[in-house]
Amino acid sequence: MVLTTLTACTYKQESARKHPTERLAIGEFRAITSVRDDPVHPYLFQLNTAKRSFLFSVESEEDLNSWIGAIGRAITTPEALRTSGELVLLDSRE
Repeated sequence: MVLTTLTACTYKQESARKHPTERLAIGEFRAITSVRDDPVHPYLFQLNTAKRSFLFSVESEEDLNSWIGAIGRAITTPEALRTSGELVLLDSRE
């Protein structure tokens, strides 16, 4: 996933970054939460939008905290303060 100040795009593979599987507007985000009840995937978070929920798995507690923090800030940042810059959090897996 690539998170920018305006959108989050998901990709099946890093090499396929020109063709996102999902393109979500930050304004559609409703909540971000960690998911702690999966022993096979200990570092999960759920992103809820107005229409769907997405589950993401990352490789470490540090990655989990980084993603939750960045998405949480994107949710709470007023739209007027957003620019089109990339927040540079890459390579989470859906």
